[in-house]
Amino acid sequence: MNDAPRPTDLRTLATAAPGAGQRRFAGLACAAFTALSFALLPVAGRPMVPMPGFVASYQSALVVVYAVTTVLFFAQYGRTRSVPLLVLSAGSLYVTLIVAVQLLSFPNVFGADRILGSSPATTTWLWTLWHLGPPLFALPYAIMEGDGRTRLIEPDRSARAGIATAIGVAAAVAGLSYLVVAHVDRLPTTVVGDDYWALTTSGIGPAVVALTLASLAILCWTTRLRSLLQLWLAVSLFLLLLDNLVTQTGAARGTVGWFAGRIEALISGVVVLCAYLRKVDLLYGHAERIAEARERQRADLQGARDHLAIALDAADMGDWEFDLAAGASRRSLRHDAIFGYDALQPRWDVATTLAHVVREDRDVAEAAFAAVAATGSLDLQCRILRAGDGATRWIELKGRAARDEAGRATGLAGIVVDVTARQDADERLYQAQKMEAIGQLTGGIAHDFNNLLTIVIGNLDMIVRRPGDAQRVERLAGSAMTAARRGAVPR
Repeated sequence: MNDAPRPTDLRTLATAAPGAGQRRFAGLACAAFTALSFALLPVAGRPMVPMPGFVASYQSALVVVYAVTTVLFFAQYGRTRSVPLLVLSAGSLYVTLIVAVQLLSFPNVFGADRILGSSPATTTWLWTLWHLGPPLFALPYAIMEGDGRTRLIEPDRSARAGIATAIGVAAAVAGLSYLVVAHVDRLPTTVVGDDYWALTTSGIGPAVVALTLASLAILCWTTRLRSLLQLWLAVSLFLLLLDNLVTQTGAARGTVGWFAGRIEALISGVVVLCAYLRKVDLLYGHAERIAEARERQRADLQGARDHLAIALDAADMGDWEFDLAAGASRRSLRHDAIFGYDALQPRWDVATTLAHVVREDRDVAEAAFAAVAATGSLDLQCRILRAGDGATRWIELKGRAARDEAGRATGLAGIVVDVTARQDADERLYQAQKMEAIGQLTGGIAHDFNNLLTIVIGNLDMIVRRPGDAQRVERLAGSAMTAARRGAVPR
Protein backbone atom coordinates (compact mmCIF):
# COMPACT_ATOMS: atom_id res chain seq x y z
CA MET A 1 0.00 0.00 0.00
CA ASN A 2 1.27 3.50 -0.84
CA ASP A 3 2.23 5.76 2.04
CA ALA A 4 0.91 9.31 1.96
CA PRO A 5 3.21 12.21 2.91
CA ARG A 6 3.11 12.85 6.60
CA PRO A 7 1.10 15.78 7.97
CA THR A 8 4.22 17.07 9.71
CA ASP A 9 5.50 18.08 6.25
CA LEU A 10 2.76 20.72 6.00
CA ARG A 11 4.63 23.59 7.60
CA THR A 12 3.40 27.11 6.87
CA LEU A 13 5.35 30.27 6.09
CA ALA A 14 5.16 31.23 9.76
CA THR A 15 6.71 27.95 10.96
CA ALA A 16 8.87 26.62 8.12
CA ALA A 17 12.60 27.25 8.50
CA PRO A 18 14.34 28.90 5.54
CA GLY A 19 17.00 26.93 3.75
CA ALA A 20 20.49 28.13 2.95
CA GLY A 21 19.46 28.88 -0.64
CA GLN A 22 16.55 31.06 0.51
CA ARG A 23 18.79 32.98 2.89
CA ARG A 24 21.31 33.57 0.09
CA PHE A 25 18.56 34.74 -2.26
CA ALA A 26 17.20 37.15 0.36
CA GLY A 27 20.70 38.50 1.02
CA LEU A 28 21.40 38.94 -2.69
CA ALA A 29 18.06 40.75 -3.17
CA CYS A 30 18.86 43.15 -0.32
CA ALA A 31 22.36 43.72 -1.70
CA ALA A 32 21.03 44.38 -5.21
CA PHE A 33 18.43 46.91 -4.04
CA THR A 34 20.98 48.55 -1.76
CA ALA A 35 23.41 48.99 -4.67
CA LEU A 36 20.60 50.33 -6.89
CA SER A 37 19.38 52.76 -4.23
CA PHE A 38 22.84 54.15 -3.51
CA ALA A 39 23.51 54.43 -7.24
CA LEU A 40 20.38 56.59 -7.57
CA LEU A 41 21.19 58.88 -4.63
CA PRO A 42 23.30 61.35 -6.69
CA VAL A 43 20.41 61.82 -9.15
CA ALA A 44 17.56 61.34 -6.68
CA GLY A 45 16.50 65.01 -6.89
CA ARG A 46 16.39 65.09 -10.68
CA PRO A 47 12.85 65.56 -12.09
CA MET A 48 11.43 62.88 -14.33
CA VAL A 49 8.94 63.05 -17.17
CA PRO A 50 5.38 63.33 -15.75
CA MET A 51 3.38 60.09 -15.70
CA PRO A 52 -0.29 61.04 -15.20
CA GLY A 53 -1.58 57.54 -14.44
CA PHE A 54 1.31 56.43 -12.24
CA VAL A 55 -0.11 57.42 -8.86
CA ALA A 56 -3.50 55.80 -9.41
CA SER A 57 -1.94 52.59 -10.76
CA TYR A 58 0.75 52.44 -8.09
CA GLN A 59 -1.54 53.13 -5.13
CA SER A 60 -4.19 50.70 -6.42
CA ALA A 61 -1.58 47.97 -6.84
CA LEU A 62 -0.30 48.67 -3.35
CA VAL A 63 -3.80 48.44 -1.89
CA VAL A 64 -4.43 45.13 -3.67
CA VAL A 65 -1.07 43.67 -2.57
CA TYR A 66 -1.57 44.55 1.09
CA ALA A 67 -5.24 43.52 0.99
CA VAL A 68 -4.37 40.04 -0.30
CA THR A 69 -1.57 39.78 2.26
CA THR A 70 -4.04 40.79 4.98
CA VAL A 71 -6.46 38.04 3.93
CA LEU A 72 -3.65 35.46 4.00
CA PHE A 73 -2.47 36.64 7.44
CA PHE A 74 -5.97 36.50 8.91
CA ALA A 75 -6.60 33.11 7.31
CA GLN A 76 -3.46 31.67 8.87
CA TYR A 77 -4.34 33.27 12.19
CA GLY A 78 -7.75 31.58 11.96
CA ARG A 79 -6.03 28.19 11.66
CA THR A 80 -3.30 28.74 14.26
CA ARG A 81 -4.87 31.24 16.71
CA SER A 82 -1.37 32.74 17.05
CA VAL A 83 -1.19 36.14 18.73
CA PRO A 84 1.96 37.22 16.77
CA LEU A 85 0.16 36.43 13.52
CA LEU A 86 -2.82 38.45 14.69
CA VAL A 87 -0.47 41.40 15.24
CA LEU A 88 0.91 41.08 11.70
CA SER A 89 -2.64 40.76 10.36
CA ALA A 90 -3.54 44.00 12.10
CA GLY A 91 -0.43 45.71 10.69
CA SER A 92 -1.17 44.58 7.14
CA LEU A 93 -4.80 45.71 7.45
CA TYR A 94 -3.62 49.08 8.80
CA VAL A 95 -1.32 49.62 5.79
CA THR A 96 -4.07 48.55 3.37
CA LEU A 97 -6.53 51.06 4.79
CA ILE A 98 -4.11 53.96 5.21
CA VAL A 99 -2.79 53.53 1.65
CA ALA A 100 -6.40 53.49 0.37
CA VAL A 101 -7.12 56.68 2.31
CA GLN A 102 -3.93 58.29 0.94
CA LEU A 103 -5.08 57.48 -2.61
CA LEU A 104 -8.13 59.67 -1.98
CA SER A 105 -5.85 62.60 -1.04
CA PHE A 106 -4.14 62.78 -4.44
CA PRO A 107 -5.48 65.30 -6.94
CA ASN A 108 -6.50 64.31 -10.48
CA VAL A 109 -7.13 60.68 -9.53
CA PHE A 110 -10.91 60.51 -9.03
CA GLY A 111 -11.53 64.05 -10.18
CA ALA A 112 -9.93 67.44 -10.67
CA ASP A 113 -9.50 67.92 -6.94
CA ARG A 114 -8.70 65.86 -3.88
CA ILE A 115 -11.48 63.85 -2.24
CA LEU A 116 -9.75 64.09 1.15
CA GLY A 117 -7.75 67.08 2.33
CA SER A 118 -7.00 70.37 0.71
CA SER A 119 -3.22 70.37 0.27
CA PRO A 120 -0.15 68.17 -0.36
CA ALA A 121 0.45 68.20 3.40
CA THR A 122 -2.44 65.76 3.86
CA THR A 123 -0.89 63.33 1.39
CA THR A 124 2.56 63.63 3.00
CA TRP A 125 1.25 63.04 6.51
CA LEU A 126 -0.74 60.02 5.34
CA TRP A 127 2.47 58.73 3.70
CA THR A 128 4.20 59.18 7.06
CA LEU A 129 1.45 57.27 8.89
CA TRP A 130 1.68 54.54 6.29
CA HIS A 131 5.45 54.14 6.74
CA LEU A 132 5.04 54.08 10.52
CA GLY A 133 2.71 51.06 10.30
CA PRO A 134 5.05 48.20 9.26
CA PRO A 135 7.79 48.89 11.86
CA LEU A 136 5.27 49.61 14.64
CA PHE A 137 3.49 46.29 14.12
CA ALA A 138 6.69 44.34 13.39
CA LEU A 139 8.16 45.37 16.77
CA PRO A 140 5.65 43.50 19.01
CA TYR A 141 5.74 40.58 16.60
CA ALA A 142 9.53 40.38 16.90
CA ILE A 143 9.42 40.64 20.69
CA MET A 144 6.76 37.91 21.05
CA GLU A 145 8.46 35.59 18.58
CA GLY A 146 11.88 36.19 20.06
CA ASP A 147 11.26 34.68 23.50
CA GLY A 148 10.21 31.32 22.03
CA ARG A 149 6.92 31.18 23.92
CA THR A 150 3.77 29.99 22.18
CA ARG A 151 0.99 32.54 22.46
CA LEU A 152 -2.41 31.25 21.41
CA ILE A 153 -5.91 32.62 21.83
CA GLU A 154 -8.55 30.26 23.21
CA PRO A 155 -10.55 28.54 20.43
CA ASP A 156 -13.87 29.98 21.57
CA ARG A 157 -12.40 33.51 21.60
CA SER A 158 -10.20 33.49 18.49
CA ALA A 159 -12.92 34.53 16.01
CA ARG A 160 -14.11 37.35 18.25
CA ALA A 161 -10.53 38.49 18.81
CA GLY A 162 -9.90 38.60 15.05
CA ILE A 163 -13.08 40.60 14.39
CA ALA A 164 -12.37 42.97 17.28
CA THR A 165 -8.83 43.53 15.99
CA ALA A 166 -10.06 44.33 12.48
CA ILE A 167 -12.67 46.73 13.83
CA GLY A 168 -10.11 48.36 16.12
CA VAL A 169 -7.63 48.87 13.27
CA ALA A 170 -10.33 50.31 11.02
CA ALA A 171 -11.39 52.70 13.80
CA ALA A 172 -7.76 53.73 14.40
CA VAL A 173 -7.23 54.44 10.69
CA ALA A 174 -10.47 56.41 10.54
CA GLY A 175 -9.46 58.44 13.61
CA LEU A 176 -5.94 59.16 12.34
CA SER A 177 -7.26 60.06 8.89
CA TYR A 178 -9.75 62.47 10.44
CA LEU A 179 -7.04 64.13 12.52
CA VAL A 180 -4.78 64.56 9.49
CA VAL A 181 -7.53 65.84 7.18
CA ALA A 182 -9.21 68.11 9.71
CA HIS A 183 -6.15 69.41 11.58
CA VAL A 184 -3.26 69.18 9.11
CA ASP A 185 -2.59 72.92 9.62
CA ARG A 186 -1.74 72.25 13.26
CA LEU A 187 0.78 69.55 12.42
CA PRO A 188 4.46 70.30 11.70
CA THR A 189 5.14 71.43 8.15
CA THR A 190 6.45 68.58 6.03
CA VAL A 191 5.87 69.81 2.48
CA VAL A 192 5.73 73.07 0.55
CA GLY A 193 4.05 72.54 -2.78
CA ASP A 194 5.64 69.39 -4.19
CA ASP A 195 8.85 69.89 -2.21
CA TYR A 196 8.90 67.74 0.92
CA TRP A 197 12.47 68.47 2.06
CA ALA A 198 10.84 69.82 5.23
CA LEU A 199 9.93 66.21 6.04
CA THR A 200 13.63 65.56 6.55
CA THR A 201 14.58 68.86 8.19
CA SER A 202 11.68 68.62 10.67
CA GLY A 203 13.10 65.35 11.96
CA ILE A 204 9.91 63.43 11.15
CA GLY A 205 11.43 61.62 8.18
CA PRO A 206 14.62 60.61 10.06
CA ALA A 207 12.45 59.43 12.98
CA VAL A 208 10.55 57.12 10.61
CA VAL A 209 13.87 55.82 9.27
CA ALA A 210 15.19 55.28 12.80
CA LEU A 211 12.02 53.41 13.84
CA THR A 212 12.20 51.18 10.76
CA LEU A 213 15.89 50.48 11.36
CA ALA A 214 15.28 49.69 15.05
CA SER A 215 12.37 47.39 14.18
CA LEU A 216 14.49 45.57 11.60
CA ALA A 217 17.40 45.19 14.02
CA ILE A 218 15.17 43.88 16.84
CA LEU A 219 13.47 41.42 14.45
CA CYS A 220 16.82 40.04 13.30
CA TRP A 221 18.28 39.93 16.80
CA THR A 222 15.37 38.37 18.69
CA THR A 223 14.17 35.84 16.12
CA ARG A 224 17.44 35.11 14.28
CA LEU A 225 15.07 34.90 11.29
CA ARG A 226 14.23 31.28 12.13
CA SER A 227 11.15 31.13 9.91
CA LEU A 228 10.44 32.04 6.31
CA LEU A 229 7.97 34.70 7.45
CA GLN A 230 10.58 36.34 9.66
CA LEU A 231 13.16 36.26 6.87
CA TRP A 232 10.94 37.89 4.26
CA LEU A 233 9.45 40.32 6.77
CA ALA A 234 13.02 41.47 7.42
CA VAL A 235 13.58 41.87 3.67
CA SER A 236 10.33 43.87 3.44
CA LEU A 237 11.43 46.20 6.26
CA PHE A 238 14.85 46.59 4.64
CA LEU A 239 13.27 47.61 1.32
CA LEU A 240 11.00 50.03 3.19
CA LEU A 241 14.13 51.48 4.78
CA LEU A 242 15.63 52.02 1.32
CA ASP A 243 12.32 53.55 0.23
CA ASN A 244 12.54 56.07 3.09
CA LEU A 245 16.16 56.85 2.27
CA VAL A 246 15.79 57.42 -1.46
CA THR A 247 12.40 59.15 -1.16
CA GLN A 248 13.61 61.68 1.39
CA THR A 249 16.74 62.26 -0.66
CA GLY A 250 14.62 63.01 -3.73
CA ALA A 251 12.85 65.69 -1.64
CA ALA A 252 10.09 66.35 -4.20
CA ARG A 253 7.31 64.56 -6.02
CA GLY A 254 8.09 63.52 -9.58
CA THR A 255 11.81 63.15 -8.99
CA VAL A 256 13.97 60.07 -9.57
CA GLY A 257 14.11 59.46 -5.83
CA TRP A 258 10.34 59.74 -5.48
CA PHE A 259 9.67 57.25 -8.30
CA ALA A 260 12.37 54.88 -7.05
CA GLY A 261 10.92 55.03 -3.54
CA ARG A 262 7.46 54.19 -4.86
CA ILE A 263 8.79 51.15 -6.70
CA GLU A 264 10.73 49.96 -3.63
CA ALA A 265 7.66 50.46 -1.42
CA LEU A 266 5.60 48.36 -3.82
CA ILE A 267 8.24 45.63 -3.90
CA SER A 268 8.42 45.80 -0.11
CA GLY A 269 4.74 44.88 0.02
CA VAL A 270 5.04 42.29 -2.74
CA VAL A 271 7.93 40.45 -1.02
CA VAL A 272 5.87 38.91 1.79
CA LEU A 273 2.94 38.26 -0.56
CA CYS A 274 5.16 36.46 -3.06
CA ALA A 275 6.72 34.39 -0.28
CA TYR A 276 3.23 33.46 0.90
CA LEU A 277 2.01 32.60 -2.58
CA ARG A 278 5.12 30.52 -3.21
CA LYS A 279 4.52 28.63 0.03
CA VAL A 280 0.84 28.22 -0.86
CA ASP A 281 1.89 26.77 -4.22
CA LEU A 282 4.24 24.33 -2.48
CA LEU A 283 1.53 23.36 0.00
CA TYR A 284 -0.93 22.93 -2.87
CA GLY A 285 1.52 20.62 -4.63
CA HIS A 286 2.04 18.75 -1.38
CA ALA A 287 -1.73 18.50 -0.91
CA GLU A 288 -2.05 17.14 -4.46
CA ARG A 289 0.51 14.45 -3.71
CA ILE A 290 -1.30 13.61 -0.48
CA ALA A 291 -4.62 13.44 -2.36
CA GLU A 292 -3.12 11.12 -4.98
CA ALA A 293 -1.56 8.91 -2.31
CA ARG A 294 -4.82 8.87 -0.35
CA GLU A 295 -6.72 7.96 -3.50
CA ARG A 296 -4.34 5.07 -4.08
CA GLN A 297 -4.75 4.06 -0.45
CA ARG A 298 -8.53 4.31 -0.82
CA ALA A 299 -8.43 2.09 -3.91
CA ASP A 300 -6.19 -0.41 -2.12
CA LEU A 301 -8.46 -0.34 0.91
CA GLN A 302 -11.54 -0.80 -1.23
CA GLY A 303 -9.88 -3.76 -2.93
CA ALA A 304 -9.02 -5.25 0.45
CA ARG A 305 -12.60 -4.71 1.61
CA ASP A 306 -13.93 -6.40 -1.51
CA HIS A 307 -11.66 -9.38 -0.93
CA LEU A 308 -12.70 -9.48 2.71
CA ALA A 309 -16.37 -9.32 1.72
CA ILE A 310 -15.88 -12.26 -0.63
CA ALA A 311 -14.10 -14.27 2.08
CA LEU A 312 -16.73 -13.42 4.71
CA ASP A 313 -19.55 -14.24 2.32
CA ALA A 314 -17.94 -17.58 1.50
CA ALA A 315 -17.69 -18.31 5.22
CA ASP A 316 -21.28 -17.12 5.88
CA MET A 317 -19.94 -14.39 8.16
CA GLY A 318 -21.23 -10.85 8.53
CA ASP A 319 -19.00 -7.92 9.48
CA TRP A 320 -20.00 -4.93 11.57
CA GLU A 321 -18.65 -1.69 13.11
CA PHE A 322 -20.20 0.15 16.06
CA ASP A 323 -19.51 3.80 16.89
CA LEU A 324 -19.94 3.59 20.66
CA ALA A 325 -20.02 7.36 21.12
CA ALA A 326 -22.57 8.23 18.42
CA GLY A 327 -24.55 4.98 18.56
CA ALA A 328 -24.18 4.53 14.79
CA SER A 329 -23.04 1.44 12.93
CA ARG A 330 -21.94 -0.02 9.61
CA ARG A 331 -22.92 -3.62 8.81
CA SER A 332 -22.90 -5.96 5.87
CA LEU A 333 -26.15 -7.42 4.56
CA ARG A 334 -25.05 -10.84 5.84
CA HIS A 335 -24.95 -9.45 9.40
CA ASP A 336 -28.61 -8.42 9.31
CA ALA A 337 -29.57 -11.62 7.48
CA ILE A 338 -28.16 -13.69 10.37
CA PHE A 339 -30.58 -11.83 12.65
CA GLY A 340 -33.46 -12.64 10.27
CA TYR A 341 -33.74 -9.52 8.08
CA ASP A 342 -33.90 -9.49 4.29
CA ALA A 343 -32.54 -5.92 3.99
CA LEU A 344 -30.23 -3.66 5.97
CA GLN A 345 -32.04 -2.02 8.86
CA PRO A 346 -31.92 1.78 9.04
CA ARG A 347 -30.47 1.78 12.55
CA TRP A 348 -28.53 -0.75 14.58
CA ASP A 349 -26.52 -0.46 17.77
CA VAL A 350 -25.39 -2.59 20.70
CA ALA A 351 -28.82 -2.35 22.27
CA THR A 352 -30.39 -3.74 19.08
CA THR A 353 -28.05 -6.72 19.21
CA LEU A 354 -28.86 -7.37 22.87
CA ALA A 355 -32.59 -7.11 22.18
CA HIS A 356 -32.33 -10.19 19.92
CA VAL A 357 -30.54 -12.29 22.57
CA VAL A 358 -32.75 -14.81 24.38
CA ARG A 359 -33.59 -13.97 27.96
CA GLU A 360 -31.48 -16.81 29.42
CA ASP A 361 -28.29 -15.57 27.67
CA ARG A 362 -28.84 -11.80 27.95
CA ASP A 363 -26.94 -11.29 31.19
CA VAL A 364 -23.91 -13.04 29.73
CA ALA A 365 -24.16 -10.97 26.54
CA GLU A 366 -24.46 -7.67 28.44
CA ALA A 367 -21.46 -8.58 30.57
CA ALA A 368 -19.41 -9.39 27.46
CA PHE A 369 -20.17 -6.00 25.86
CA ALA A 370 -19.54 -4.19 29.14
CA ALA A 371 -16.13 -5.85 29.44
CA VAL A 372 -15.00 -4.40 26.09
CA ALA A 373 -13.96 -1.14 27.77
CA ALA A 374 -11.50 -3.02 29.98
CA THR A 375 -10.37 -5.90 27.76
CA GLY A 376 -10.53 -4.21 24.38
CA SER A 377 -12.09 -7.28 22.74
CA LEU A 378 -15.40 -9.11 22.42
CA ASP A 379 -15.77 -12.91 22.39
CA LEU A 380 -19.37 -14.01 22.85
CA GLN A 381 -21.43 -17.07 21.97
CA CYS A 382 -25.13 -16.88 22.69
CA ARG A 383 -28.60 -17.67 21.40
CA ILE A 384 -30.81 -15.19 19.57
CA LEU A 385 -34.42 -15.10 18.45
CA ARG A 386 -34.32 -14.51 14.72
CA ALA A 387 -36.70 -11.87 13.36
CA GLY A 388 -39.45 -13.07 11.07
CA ASP A 389 -39.68 -16.77 11.90
CA GLY A 390 -38.76 -16.44 15.60
CA ALA A 391 -36.32 -19.34 15.36
CA THR A 392 -33.68 -19.74 18.05
CA ARG A 393 -30.20 -19.62 16.57
CA TRP A 394 -26.73 -19.82 18.03
CA ILE A 395 -24.38 -16.99 17.00
CA GLU A 396 -20.76 -16.16 17.73
CA LEU A 397 -19.57 -12.54 17.96
CA LYS A 398 -15.90 -11.60 17.85
CA GLY A 399 -14.65 -8.01 17.82
CA ARG A 400 -11.91 -5.60 18.79
CA ALA A 401 -12.25 -2.10 20.23
CA ALA A 402 -10.78 1.14 18.86
CA ARG A 403 -9.57 3.61 21.48
CA ASP A 404 -9.03 7.38 21.53
CA GLU A 405 -5.96 9.17 22.87
CA ALA A 406 -7.31 8.91 26.42
CA GLY A 407 -7.63 5.14 26.10
CA ARG A 408 -11.44 5.12 26.02
CA ALA A 409 -13.17 2.60 23.76
CA THR A 410 -14.86 4.66 21.04
CA GLY A 411 -15.61 1.97 18.47
CA LEU A 412 -16.01 -1.78 18.10
CA ALA A 413 -15.56 -3.80 14.91
CA GLY A 414 -15.78 -7.50 14.24
CA ILE A 415 -17.68 -10.40 12.69
CA VAL A 416 -20.77 -12.45 13.45
CA VAL A 417 -21.44 -16.02 12.33
CA ASP A 418 -24.40 -18.35 12.74
CA VAL A 419 -22.99 -21.40 14.56
CA THR A 420 -26.27 -23.24 15.03
CA ALA A 421 -25.21 -26.12 12.78
CA ARG A 422 -21.88 -26.38 14.57
CA GLN A 423 -23.62 -26.22 17.95
CA ASP A 424 -26.02 -29.00 16.88
CA ALA A 425 -23.11 -31.09 15.62
CA ASP A 426 -21.29 -30.54 18.90
CA GLU A 427 -24.43 -31.60 20.80
CA ARG A 428 -24.81 -34.77 18.71
CA LEU A 429 -21.14 -35.54 19.18
CA TYR A 430 -21.54 -35.06 22.92
CA GLN A 431 -24.51 -37.44 23.01
CA ALA A 432 -22.61 -40.03 20.98
CA GLN A 433 -19.64 -39.75 23.26
CA LYS A 434 -21.92 -40.13 26.29
CA MET A 435 -23.55 -43.25 24.89
CA GLU A 436 -20.13 -44.66 24.05
CA ALA A 437 -18.98 -44.06 27.61
CA ILE A 438 -22.13 -45.75 28.96
CA GLY A 439 -21.52 -48.71 26.66
CA GLN A 440 -17.94 -49.04 27.79
CA LEU A 441 -19.02 -48.83 31.42
CA THR A 442 -21.75 -51.45 30.88
CA GLY A 443 -19.31 -53.78 29.10
CA GLY A 444 -16.86 -53.50 31.96
CA ILE A 445 -19.55 -54.30 34.51
CA ALA A 446 -20.75 -57.27 32.47
CA HIS A 447 -17.19 -58.54 32.17
CA ASP A 448 -16.62 -58.29 35.93
CA PHE A 449 -19.98 -59.95 36.66
CA ASN A 450 -19.18 -62.74 34.22
CA ASN A 451 -15.92 -63.40 36.10
CA LEU A 452 -17.79 -63.69 39.39
CA LEU A 453 -20.46 -65.87 37.83
CA THR A 454 -17.74 -68.20 36.50
CA ILE A 455 -16.50 -68.70 40.07
CA VAL A 456 -20.01 -69.48 41.36
CA ILE A 457 -20.78 -71.94 38.55
CA GLY A 458 -17.36 -73.64 38.81
CA ASN A 459 -17.69 -74.19 42.56
CA LEU A 460 -21.25 -75.53 42.23
CA ASP A 461 -20.11 -77.89 39.49
CA MET A 462 -17.34 -79.24 41.71
CA ILE A 463 -19.86 -79.74 44.58
CA VAL A 464 -22.17 -81.73 42.27
CA ARG A 465 -19.33 -84.07 41.23
CA ARG A 466 -18.30 -85.00 44.80
CA PRO A 467 -21.17 -84.15 47.11
CA GLY A 468 -20.03 -86.67 49.76
CA ASP A 469 -17.01 -84.70 51.02
CA ALA A 470 -18.71 -82.38 53.51
CA GLN A 471 -15.60 -80.36 54.27
CA ARG A 472 -14.88 -79.87 50.58
CA VAL A 473 -18.50 -78.95 49.85
CA GLU A 474 -18.52 -76.38 52.64
CA ARG A 475 -15.32 -74.78 51.33
CA LEU A 476 -16.57 -74.62 47.71
CA ALA A 477 -19.98 -73.32 48.80
CA GLY A 478 -18.35 -70.55 50.86
CA SER A 479 -16.23 -69.51 47.87
CA ALA A 480 -19.32 -69.43 45.65
CA MET A 481 -21.23 -67.39 48.25
CA THR A 482 -18.39 -64.84 48.47
CA ALA A 483 -18.34 -64.40 44.67
CA ALA A 484 -22.12 -64.06 44.61
CA ARG A 485 -22.03 -61.39 47.30
CA ARG A 486 -19.38 -59.46 45.38
CA GLY A 487 -21.59 -59.44 42.32
CA ALA A 488 -24.74 -58.50 44.23
CA VAL A 489 -26.08 -54.93 43.64
CA PRO A 490 -26.05 -52.99 46.95
CA ARG A 491 -29.39 -51.75 48.13
